[in-house]
Amino acid sequence: MPVHWMHWDFREAWPTPTIPAKSYLLFLLAGNVYASYLIIRTNLELKILLKDGTTIPSLAKRRLFELGGRLENLRHFSTMARILFGVFFANESFNTIQGIQLSVLALSPTRFDIFGPLIEFAFAAQAILAILYGLQWIGSSRLRSCKALVGFYEPSFGPGIS
Repeated sequence: MPVHWMHWDFREAWPTPTIPAKSYLLFLLAGNVYASYLIIRTNLELKILLKDGTTIPSLAKRRLFELGGRLENLRHFSTMARILFGVFFANESFNTIQGIQLSVLALSPTRFDIFGPLIEFAFAAQAILAILYGLQWIGSSRLRSCKALVGFYEPSFGPGIS
């Protein structure tokens, strides 16, 4: 049995999703650009802090705490974006199901291609979210290594509690 690959063309798929789904993708792209800017800025500030901040440990510790708060805000943004993805994916799924029901009423056969735009929406959103997560991971690991070099250790009261 031959394998047929689905033709992926995001330019053709752009008119298909609803306006809220398009808005979400644009919001996600803008959020990813802003998160990239914050991560790059944080990494540059960490470099400067390692060069200059080791002479005054109290100022370095305070700055590291602020940078940690910035990364924590990015984590919350990422979690919110994933929750919103579930909401918009469910909406697009309902629209796809409604399209199948309407095609049955119109006596026009539906093919498996009807799921293409839904899958393309999910793929695009998850790819953007994966990049966002990777950037956060890089920033967090750099912050942790910088904290170790400066001698800044946050008290830990157990997993996930600080």
